[in-house]
Amino acid sequence: MRALKVRSGRNPSPVNQDEEKQGLLALLPTNRNSIRMNLNDIQKALFVALWHVHAEHGPGGMDWQEWSQGQGHDVKAVGRAFDELSELGLVEAASLGPYAQITVYGLSACEQGGFIDEESLKPHTRFRMDLLVALSRVRAEQGLSSAIYWGDLIQDIGADAKLFNANDQFLTQTGYMEWIGQSLRITAKGESAVQEYLSKRGLLDRFEELKATGTVTAQQRGHELEKLLELAATSEGWNVVRNARAPGEENDLILSKGFDYFIVSCKWLSGACEVEDARSLRDRVVHRPGTRGVLCSMSGFTAGFEGDIERRLSDAIILPFGPGDIENALSGKLTALLQSKLHGVIVNRVFPWS
Repeated sequence: MRALKVRSGRNPSPVNQDEEKQGLLALLPTNRNSIRMNLNDIQKALFVALWHVHAEHGPGGMDWQEWSQGQGHDVKAVGRAFDELSELGLVEAASLGPYAQITVYGLSACEQGGFIDEESLKPHTRFRMDLLVALSRVRAEQGLSSAIYWGDLIQDIGADAKLFNANDQFLTQTGYMEWIGQSLRITAKGESAVQEYLSKRGLLDRFEELKATGTVTAQQRGHELEKLLELAATSEGWNVVRNARAPGEENDLILSKGFDYFIVSCKWLSGACEVEDARSLRDRVVHRPGTRGVLCSMSGFTAGFEGDIERRLSDAIILPFGPGDIENALSGKLTALLQSKLHGVIVNRVFPWS
């Protein structure tokens, strides 16, 4: 079978700033199920194929005539399907010739209408929120009008240009972010979406997904946990520096608010944290006067670890966060937990964790 002809999507570039921005809800049909129920098999197949082409290559479209031949459909029937989908605003001609592409309205309807399987959709929905959260952090750190170069932005969140190219148009045309030259800035609508995500079950849902995933390494799980705790801390007003580097060391997170500074290390190992883990974090805390340490461990702590942080309390304060503590921190209780644990150590010399 011949390779499907796909027009290359544009390189990331500014959209027309005079273009009217519409909200996501305004782009969705009044009855999401109506489109799903009323499309025939060929229309559904073409609609979903165009979504996948956009997800893989970004804007540009595909040769629907060649697609119809490869799928064994009658070309005229596919042509009618394209015309009917176009009348609904779901697809459009990508250029002269038989090239078609899905519209932003079509992306919304296709995803919200349940046409796309969860495995295919999840990387894109997650990327969109990660991108908006990163833009929100830029706004919080540098001011309301701050923007960041798009290449630095996707590097910051550890994504690739392909995902960006597939979702940039969606996020700009639905009004969640905007281009300023070659840089991006979150809008008020985007900021509202981020705060809603952080204030509800978004972090806990991703935490549960991470716990259920058995195909990633301990180091990868630790990094993902670090990202979730960063979002939780940011939502509670903490300033966060991720992977802060100093000569000979690399910390997971440094949290600060007022005169309080915490060095946070995240572990997701098969066994409980040992004395060596306490010593490693203590060394980093000692070299940063005025800080305290927080060790988050999804596998808990050994008795040796607990005895070590108590015996060496005069050297540095290390607060243990077990799996129950971590879940509470992701539920909006991080600040309360830090205050409670610090009070327990200083006043009662106790180091509880759950």
